[in-house]
Amino acid sequence: MLSLIQSPTKKCPKCQQSKNLEEFHQDRSQKDGRFFKCKDCTHIYNISDGRKYIRRENDRKRRAAKLNCNDIFSIEDEKQLKLKFHNCCFRCGMTEKEHQQKFGTDLHVDHHYSLIDYKIPLRDSNAVLLCFDCNTEKKKQHPTKFYTLCQRIDLYITYGIIDLRDRDYQI
Repeated sequence: MLSLIQSPTKKCPKCQQSKNLEEFHQDRSQKDGRFFKCKDCTHIYNISDGRKYIRRENDRKRRAAKLNCNDIFSIEDEKQLKLKFHNCCFRCGMTEKEHQQKFGTDLHVDHHYSLIDYKIPLRDSNAVLLCFDCNTEKKKQHPTKFYTLCQRIDLYITYGIIDLRDRDYQI
């Protein structure tokens, strides 16, 4: 006689489905030894924008902390910056949509003045939206070597990006 043994199940709080324990990642910190969300919901979260922004924000803070800079540029600040630059690369004008199709990533938030060289943390007044190509070309270059004079004036007047010659600017 063949008996049917039911494998233990667990309910995922995200999708509200009861699933076999094998559908949950292992997690030794939990009583049942399984992560609280199912593998499908965990995967959806990991590829979502929310996870991407959190990871990006944490990376920025870690880099700034190494240089003893207080970086307080948040996810909301990044979204506001994209609106300010109309979701386009400042230098070449590539849109966010074109960038995602070409590179599979969002436009880059770049330090106008390099964090490493100038120890100026990412702020609304030191952040510029650039595409992968422009950001790669810029690297740690000083803005006077990367942008034209007209572009630097536009950044300063239109977008409020700092100019280190501005004596009123405080870090």
